[in-house]
Amino acid sequence: MKKVFTKIETYIAAFVVIVAILAGVWNLSFAKARPADYHGFSAHRAIKHINAIAAEPSSVFNQPQLEQTRQYITDTLNLFGVNNHRVSHNPRLVWNRKTETQYIIPVDNIYASISGASGVYILLTAHFDSNPCYVTWPKPSTPAGAGESFGAADNGYGVATLLELAAVLSQSSTPLINGVKFAFLDAEEVGLMGAQALVNEYSEWLENVNFVINVDARGMRAPVFMYETSTNNSRVIQFFANAGRPFAFSIAAEIYRILPVGSDFTVFLEAGFKGVNLAVLNGLRYYHTEYDRIENICINTLQAYGNTILPLLREFTSNPKYGDMDFFYSDRDSVFFTILPNVFVHYTTTTSWIIIAITMVFFVLLAIVLTLKKKITMSKALKSALLWLAFIVVCAGAGYLISQILGLAFGVSFDMIFMLVPFDFGFLIIAAILICALSFAVLKLKKKLKINTDETLFGGLMLNVILTFAAAFALHGGTFIWLFPSIFTIAALFVKLVEKEKVSKIISLFLNSFLVIFTIILTITIVVSLFWAVTIGSLMILLIFLGIALTVIMPSICKIYNLNFSEGRKDIK
Repeated sequence: MKKVFTKIETYIAAFVVIVAILAGVWNLSFAKARPADYHGFSAHRAIKHINAIAAEPSSVFNQPQLEQTRQYITDTLNLFGVNNHRVSHNPRLVWNRKTETQYIIPVDNIYASISGASGVYILLTAHFDSNPCYVTWPKPSTPAGAGESFGAADNGYGVATLLELAAVLSQSSTPLINGVKFAFLDAEEVGLMGAQALVNEYSEWLENVNFVINVDARGMRAPVFMYETSTNNSRVIQFFANAGRPFAFSIAAEIYRILPVGSDFTVFLEAGFKGVNLAVLNGLRYYHTEYDRIENICINTLQAYGNTILPLLREFTSNPKYGDMDFFYSDRDSVFFTILPNVFVHYTTTTSWIIIAITMVFFVLLAIVLTLKKKITMSKALKSALLWLAFIVVCAGAGYLISQILGLAFGVSFDMIFMLVPFDFGFLIIAAILICALSFAVLKLKKKLKINTDETLFGGLMLNVILTFAAAFALHGGTFIWLFPSIFTIAALFVKLVEKEKVSKIISLFLNSFLVIFTIILTITIVVSLFWAVTIGSLMILLIFLGIALTVIMPSICKIYNLNFSEGRKDIK
């Protein structure tokens, strides 16, 4: 221990890890609410709309309250001087699973617009009905089934955001080049009926719309997540990069495409529109439950909606290039991810294939050169890769076992999508710490097998390269998770070929530190976002992601520790 705490490399390694963890947490943060006198989007003004429409449940089976919500929306738009009208679409037949009774419900959407010179519009949509609460998720201290959802978050967040955006844009002193339309949609929670009515019965209102932003909620607090987008989205993502806080990952959008779920945005996608779907994900205990109430909403989350969308509207309404109805159409997809707040990386799949191909070439070249230079022994590197693979299998087994035990301990059925237990985020952190501790045991085992640090790192690199190659064909939107750690690892290992020892140490310190910081930030962001979306039941998948990241993080930390910058220093007495 004396030796450990007297080596300067120890402090460097600790500093790198701490910086990376703090940056990862920062990437999941969001802004504070703006005051009511702020000239842009103010959550303190917008929250008044939630207070007005979410005082009582307003599902389609509570039409008197839902009618009050409709009236509040139209009255507020009139107050802002925004052109609006209400359309009564064909009524729908709906089965109420609570009362086991059929109802004929009205579907009355509210439409509003702020004109632009070009006659081309962006469309913002949000539903205003609350969920009837067919299913309740137990909360530890409160009995389930106490009543219906009040719709404060789902979708009070969406309605309040659109109303505040309408107020801000209507007060603009500069004439708009391109216009903005708003659609407040009815009956989303019982079958996306308002969106279907708009597309099927009132499609003429959509003829001059070339982009759709759907605003929804699946939780209470977190950054606003862009989790779904249209296909061939390279121009869509270029536009979304103008968001005030672009928080999105192509792997999430690609997975969501194949899941048997949908929202109002699904209807617009099926109709051929380009656009994005936004929601907050953290807080599934409040989603479609009686706990979706005003007292549980987060005003900073509401501000995050405005901070995300308003810059997009400013860009769209002020730039004449978006006046082309075909502007957002493309023949290729994008890979994209957020690595730090407002650091949004995106590139086309064509570019992605080129980067992957170059990475594969350099990987093969690295393997050949390091072997010929006798820097690594390939048989030991392969053995390292197999040991890391066994470690990942153990991570998966531990995640599955822990989530099963938690289910039994708290009387909750195991479910990889919705499994809510007390202190679930705490259990995630504890499990992550245990896996990190286990990775130290793996490193110790490799030392006993006389596998050096470079061979250990190369073994992790092999797994990441294989995963990148497999994902390129199966889930291209996820390639970035393993591609960039592979690139930085290849660069760090190539430093072994630098002859000058002092130069080699400095470059190695920089590259390994960058590799550790980048990979930790990305892993924290992906794992926590996935946890928010699918709860502790997915712990197996979360620990697999963590385990794969550790295959390059841990050897890189070891390389930083073994750089011997403190060589020649006297031990501190």
